[in-house]
Amino acid sequence: MYLMQSLMYTKKNAANAILQGARGVAPMEDRMKEAQKSRQLSEQKFSSASSTLIEFETKLNSN
Repeated sequence: MYLMQSLMYTKKNAANAILQGARGVAPMEDRMKEAQKSRQLSEQKFSSASSTLIEFETKLNSN
């Protein structure tokens, strides 16, 4: 549950950063960099969760 919320937050943060740039609230280049960081963080979290799930399934199947 926590992982899904965390992934959704980072994706939402990326979207908000782009919207701020589009609305002129902040420089678009800065907002795009922020969105890229958020997307990368989301991918890292997803990759880590996938690895953990695979390890867990492997342990379950070995017993």
